[in-house]
Amino acid sequence: MKFFMSKMIIFDLDDTLIDTKKRHFNIISDFLQHFFAEKKLISFSEYLILRKKNCFSNFDVINFLRNEKIEKKFFENYFLQRIEQENDLKTDSEIVNFDFLKNLKQKNIKLMVLSLRSNIENAIKQVKNFQFSTFIDDFIFLKHSDNPKTKVLSEIKGKNEILFYAGDSVIDYEAAIQNNISFFGVKTGFYEYDFSIYSDINEVLLKFF
Repeated sequence: MKFFMSKMIIFDLDDTLIDTKKRHFNIISDFLQHFFAEKKLISFSEYLILRKKNCFSNFDVINFLRNEKIEKKFFENYFLQRIEQENDLKTDSEIVNFDFLKNLKQKNIKLMVLSLRSNIENAIKQVKNFQFSTFIDDFIFLKHSDNPKTKVLSEIKGKNEILFYAGDSVIDYEAAIQNNISFFGVKTGFYEYDFSIYSDINEVLLKFF
């Protein structure tokens, strides 16, 4: 039956097809200003250097900029309230090359986005504003839990020939490996793992072609 299955490529969204780092930077800047009246905020370029050079999380950046430690839960609560608000999502930008996706569609390859988002309504609104969305056959957004992507990938695999899944996190990697699906890891989320061997999704797609 596999011979008759549609060929498919699945992508994660955040920091795979789109760049979310500006959104993260704005949130930690607002956090420091609102709760600690910080006046000496770093620039966006300095933020990127801190994250990339030191493999810092956003919480690591916060503590690096403060003399006294901040309770992690306190920051996480603020971050989770802000990270998917509609106005904050507007700062994201496209990473993927539009023409690469166009070429894939011309080869009759189905394209899907499988991503974790808590506010699914805002996620759907956001992706409609990106040029690449016209070539995506389906968007599946799952709320955060114990790797819900694993089960969904299994269901998709039963109906399609998945060429590969591309993402930037351990969650993406584990979901693919547990389903025996080829995985391409990208470094655009600043996560440094053994599987993150491609600089961005365009490098992955160039290899595929």
